Amino acid sequence: MTHSANKVVTGVPGLDTILDGGYPQGRTVLVSGPPGVGKTIMALQFLLAGLHSGEKAIYITLDQQAPHLIADADAAGLSVGPYLKNNTLKILDLTHYFNHTESIQDGVFSATQLVEDIRRFIVKFGAKRVVMDPVSPLIFRHSTGMAVLEYLRQLIAMMESKIESTVVLIAYAKPDALDQHNSESFAVAGVIQLQQIVAVDAHHRYVCVHKMRGSAIQAGCFSMDIVQGKGVVIRT
Repeated sequence: MTHSANKVVTGVPGLDTILDGGYPQGRTVLVSGPPGVGKTIMALQFLLAGLHSGEKAIYITLDQQAPHLIADADAAGLSVGPYLKNNTLKILDLTHYFNHTESIQDGVFSATQLVEDIRRFIVKFGAKRVVMDPVSPLIFRHSTGMAVLEYLRQLIAMMESKIESTVVLIAYAKPDALDQHNSESFAVAGVIQLQQIVAVDAHHRYVCVHKMRGSAIQAGCFSMDIVQGKGVVIRT
């Protein structure tokens, strides 16, 4: 679903207003934040916004098995079942990738092999929207630092130049720790950080847009809620 000549709607109420129309079409956006703040829900909203209008979409999961992802989506009132049945949505479950592939040889992670496998899958399916959850280097706890950085460099370069999909990358980040994702955020078109403050009598969530190329974004952080059946809703 295209909002303008170069934007796609995010599916998140209030976010398109902040982003001057939506995500840059055909570009890559990084969404980071701590556990439980709404990153996966926001990613599902993005995919569903396209699926509702007939686009194809892919959810690439690296730390949550597909049945659990589907169950969590149902629990949030964001069912993906109909789109899996009509083959407009694919869930690419890579949770066991490193146990069942030649991408690790002699204990060395091959970034090139994984990135090429992902690229072929996206292109063959013809997805207009892609989510990768998570992109965090924490999933490569047995890899060297150089292997992680090479994987991230190749992944983002591929997303930005070798496919035509609009892509959301999900990353774990502690509050006020955006710097730990400098390697990802340097190359992506947009960086969104979700934050939360948990008090004895309240739980506050916020969305902050740090950059979005080609957009006159609204400055500051905005309150957000997670609403059953709607997902993340931003109060602008």
